[in-house]
Formats: sequence, structure tokens, C-alpha cells
Amino acid sequence: MTNINDVNSNYVRDSLVIKDPTVRLIVELYNASLKIWRYVNNIYVPALIMHGKKDRVVPPQASIMLYEKIPSTDKKLVLFENSKHELINDLEKEKNH
Repeated sequence: MTNINDVNSNYVRDSLVIKDPTVRLIVELYNASLKIWRYVNNIYVPALIMHGKKDRVVPPQASIMLYEKIPSTDKKLVLFENSKHELINDLEKEKNH
């Protein structure tokens, strides 16, 4: 999830983290992500999209595609070269603020 070992260890020990997702959960998350894309063309508010280039949970291409599809003229895409999925808990977290 991050490049910081302590954060990853805490994540693994966290009892609230789903470690063995069911097939149903995966299917529901996938279906929800498809539904979300139906509304992307309605986003006209300012948008800041941030993504770690080393993310293995959600491909960075998803954020690039989101940025390209949002019709807002006030939008910014920031890709963090050395970060993974959890930007606020990774090496480049200071750049997020």
C-alpha cells in the first residue's frame, strides 16, 4: 500500500481491514465503479485528482482517464512518482498538502 514498512505492518494488523474479500464484494465494488463512470460528465466543480504512479491497487491510468473525462475547466492531475496507493501515508506525503 505504501513504501513505508511500518504503515504496511499496521495495515496488515488492523482488524478492520478486509483481508479475504469475498467474490461478491469484489463484484459489487466493480459494479459500483462502473456506475460511477456514468456521472463523470456531470462534474463541473473544481477537481484535484492525485495518484501514486506505483499504485498496484488502482492503476494510475484510471486517474488519467478520469481527468480527461471530467468536463470541468478547473481541474488538476498530480501524479506522485514514488508513491503507491496510500498517498497520505507514503514517502511523498508532504507534497500532498
